[in-house]
Amino acid sequence: MESPQPFRHILVIEDRKARRIVALEQPTYSIGRESSSDLVIYDRVVSRHHATLLRIKKSPRHDSYFYRIIDGDLEGNKSTNGIIINGSRSESHNLKHGDVITLGNQAKLSYYILSNAINIALFNPLDPAKAEAFLPEATVSWTDNSKSTAIKSEKLEQLGQDDLMRLASFPELSPNPIIEIDYEGELTYLNPAASIKFGNIQQLKTSHPILIDLLSQAPNVEGNLLLREVKVGEAVYEQYVHYLSDNKLIRSYLFDITERKKAEETLQYQVLHDALTGLPNRVFF
Repeated sequence: MESPQPFRHILVIEDRKARRIVALEQPTYSIGRESSSDLVIYDRVVSRHHATLLRIKKSPRHDSYFYRIIDGDLEGNKSTNGIIINGSRSESHNLKHGDVITLGNQAKLSYYILSNAINIALFNPLDPAKAEAFLPEATVSWTDNSKSTAIKSEKLEQLGQDDLMRLASFPELSPNPIIEIDYEGELTYLNPAASIKFGNIQQLKTSHPILIDLLSQAPNVEGNLLLREVKVGEAVYEQYVHYLSDNKLIRSYLFDITERKKAEETLQYQVLHDALTGLPNRVFF
């Protein structure tokens, strides 16, 4: 018997008919305009059998998995217009949190990974009565005027259209890491992006590069915003740190700027090279 998954895999489908959410649980999903498809896309430009989702285990010894999307069906028949992942055409792609898949002209699929343990009260996204719709088989803690209520979630389909619009800004769905600690240095919140990108942060806590020195800065920055660059391995992040003095919390929003930093270094190297070799400075567009 498989152990409970720490994450839920969610697909938000937007087409000509509606915007809807699907909790991915099956090993395979067919996607297309054909009514017999597991995930029917209501768009005439989409092929009858446009794409296929496959559940892939990360390793034979590990229960966790991800989904791979491939162009066409399992018999090798490709779609007419192909699939575009985050703006680039692809025949096969291992999906990551926040990926956007475009089919045809207007149909769009957004893939998210949600943690089963979620403290909704920190970000106040939804009415408590509807919070249960986010995570099937999860217990959600909601705090209202110091009263805590345990809600047993049941049906993802309970969300209405207004809730779906709010879901898009829900921190659990953000592809960018969000981390919160209290003034004692204890982790109080990690969104899935943070859990995935910084797998050892629970062990390292305030000695992790993302959290180091944040507590010592509190007396100087309290009530204001701290902006800094942090390097974690080969990746470089722009970190926006909010000191919430009333709640004794420190909340960080992180944005990966690795590619931008590489481009800046390349430009600086080229300008220096041209200056040293006596060549005129190049104009970059």
